[in-house]
Amino acid sequence: MATEHKTRLTSTEIGILWIQYVGDTMSRCVDKVHVSQVQDDQIRSLYQDAISLIENTTTQISQMFQNEGIPLPQGFTDDDINLDAPPLYSAIYSLQYFKFKMNLRMVVNGLGMAESTRVDVRKLYRYLTNTVLDLED
Repeated sequence: MATEHKTRLTSTEIGILWIQYVGDTMSRCVDKVHVSQVQDDQIRSLYQDAISLIENTTTQISQMFQNEGIPLPQGFTDDDINLDAPPLYSAIYSLQYFKFKMNLRMVVNGLGMAESTRVDVRKLYRYLTNTVLDLED
C-alpha cells in the first residue's frame, strides 16, 4: 500500500507567493485606475484581462495559504485608490506601462518557477507565464 505524503510549502515558496500576492493586489489597484481613465477600448480590455488574471491568482494564493494555515498578507484594496481622481496618464503611457508590467511579471514568474518544487506552485507559475505571454502579445 502506497503512503501519501503532503509536502508543505517551503519558506522560499511562501516568500515568493507572499510577494506575488502583495504585488498583485497593488497592481490590481493601478489597473483599475487605468480602466476607469483610459479612453481606448483595446487598452481598457487589456487592463480588464490583467485584473481577471490577478483576481484568479490572488484567489489561488489565498487558498494555498489557508490550506497551510499561513496568514494572508493584507495587500492593497479598493480603499487605496480614488477612481474619481482626474486622469494622470495618456493612453500611450498606459500601453507602455502595461508592456513594462508584463515584462516584469515574466521575471517574477521565472523566479517562481525556478525556486518552487511543489507541484501546485509550479503549476500556478506555469499558468501565469503562459497567460502573461498571451497578454503581452
